[in-house]
Amino acid sequence: MSFSYNNEVKITHIETAKGVVGYNKKYPKPSWSVKCRITSEALAQISAFKNNGDVINVTFRATGLTVNVHDAVITKIDPGDVGDKVGEVTIEGLALKIEENWT
Repeated sequence: MSFSYNNEVKITHIETAKGVVGYNKKYPKPSWSVKCRITSEALAQISAFKNNGDVINVTFRATGLTVNVHDAVITKIDPGDVGDKVGEVTIEGLALKIEENWT
């Protein structure tokens, strides 16, 4: 249903008593999430990946953008508030590297 990711490099100022003198640049901590319907046949396999601690690669394609998530692990499978009906499940994970390809 949807896909999101965070691959931002954190940049802050280096400050001294005389003012800003440069930048601190921190490595990104890539994370990602995907939402799918509870009826998705892939959920059993995704749950097995999580339970086994498998390292996977995820590719998401949309018009004008392809996102490749390398060496990913699944950290959470969340069906949200469970009632009579569960509409969507959020799958969250971490990765070693995320690449964006804009076309």
